[in-house]
Amino acid sequence: MTVVKALNLASYACQLLALCLATKIDVKAFALSKATSELPETIFSDHYLAARDGKQHSPSEAELNLQALEAANDEKRNGALLRWSGALIAFSIVLQAIATCISPD
Repeated sequence: MTVVKALNLASYACQLLALCLATKIDVKAFALSKATSELPETIFSDHYLAARDGKQHSPSEAELNLQALEAANDEKRNGALLRWSGALIAFSIVLQAIATCISPD
């Protein structure tokens, strides 16, 4: 009975860790989406007007924030985190299957 409980607890821990990894990816995507929506609607016309007048466009705070988030966004790392999350879920399913098979019902 103790082994079954330990396997179930390990399974729950794996599921929690997988949830944390998946949430980290989702929070990054949400931050990028929010930063994109906070850009001013006249961003392209501002760039055009500055270029037409021979001036250099000074980026707004929203543009700088978006650039920083895009620079920190690593697609390969996000893919690796997602694969680890899936592997942890699969491992937790195996642990639960083993616990179900050895339970003294």
